[in-house]
Order: sequence, then structure tokens, then C-alpha cells
Amino acid sequence: MVFVSQEDLKDLPFLMSFRHALLEGTSDNFFKKAYVCVFDHWLSRTEYSEYIGLANSDRISFYNSLRSQLFVSISAECFLLNLDDCQYYRVTDTQSVKASLAPHLNDSEGFLLVSERGFALQFGYDYTDLLHFSNSSSLKFVQTHANEIGLHVLFN
Repeated sequence: MVFVSQEDLKDLPFLMSFRHALLEGTSDNFFKKAYVCVFDHWLSRTEYSEYIGLANSDRISFYNSLRSQLFVSISAECFLLNLDDCQYYRVTDTQSVKASLAPHLNDSEGFLLVSERGFALQFGYDYTDLLHFSNSSSLKFVQTHANEIGLHVLFN
């Protein structure tokens, strides 16, 4: 991945506005939210226990494989927003995305891909990732990729 300078960001308005809103805690005011999930509905407490609490390592690997596939499949058009230094890094290859994904699976919200198409996809918990989007075409882009992989887009 390659560092993106402030000068280069001037040509990438969505990245600039998204980072600003996220860091200021105002992203909900500017972007819509959906959730990309391995499940096709919100789980009840009983289902949560069955599908997540009692999941064996093969099931967990399967869930994480689906999520990783989505992040890798959309990464060619994305930038990684590093939440430690608040800087963007241009995705240059899928191997670097795969390597960056591994430490964040299911224990962090620290992995965030942002696209000039008008969306940001952020790792979440319980095999559900947060999708920030600005318009219906950006939602459709992610939803199409998610559905092809076997993931589902849910709304509150």
C-alpha cells in the first residue's frame, strides 16, 4: 500500500469528506448506514447463541472467509484509512489487503476501506461489517459484490 499525500487527496473529495466526518463523529449526519453480514437477518438471542456463541473453528473460518472475500473483491478501487495515524493508503495489490485484514477479523473496527464511489466498509463485530454510503449506486455496488459472495446487506 502506498501513502496518499494531502496534495493527492485534493482530487479525492469523498475521501476527504468521509475522513473529516468520521474523525469529528458526524458521519451519521452525512452518510447512510447499512450492515454487511454473513446472516440474512438480524439474529435473535437464541440464534446468536447458536450461530455465534457456539460456532466451531470451521464455522468461524467460513464466516471470516466470506467477509475477507468481499473486502478483497472491492479493494482495487479503494483506499485504506488507517485509524491510528488517520492517513489514507492506496491499495496497490490484493496480497497487501489480505495481510492487513487478518489481524482485524472479529476483534476490531480498525480496518476501513474507502472508495471514491461513495462508500466506506469497516470491519465490525459478530460477522457484521458497517457500510457507510452516500448514494444508491454506491450501495448497489457493494450489495452486488456481497450477494455474489453469499453475504447480505441489512438495514436497521
